[in-house]
Amino acid sequence: MSVLSTRKIMLCAMSAAAILCGAGATLLAVASPASAASNYSYGGVQFYGPAYQYRGHNGQMGNVTFFGAPPTTYPSHNGQMGNVTYLGGVQPYSYRGHNGQVGNVTYFGTQPRGTVPLHTVPVHNLFRVH
Repeated sequence: MSVLSTRKIMLCAMSAAAILCGAGATLLAVASPASAASNYSYGGVQFYGPAYQYRGHNGQMGNVTFFGAPPTTYPSHNGQMGNVTYLGGVQPYSYRGHNGQVGNVTYFGTQPRGTVPLHTVPVHNLFRVH
């Protein structure tokens, strides 16, 4: 594999990671030069900034690593199936609901006029890796 194609692959991987972590995240990845001091290394890529993982449990195979800021989610309720996880410390905003409403719009980043911040809670069972 040529140096040029390796750089293209790394650039694509870094772009995808930045998108997954959200607009509020600070994510910096370097291709592991020997002179760089890193906070956390995963798969040969060095990440600068905090990293978080779920605590392991009996029978677990694999884990998820969150970079930049711990993820948040909506509080759970009785009968709930599924949820949303917001990455990179992003704050969601939406319009107030009303009787008979079906659906809504969620905004990230700057709060648009007429919207309210949505109540989120930290994802439980996480610990800071580095």
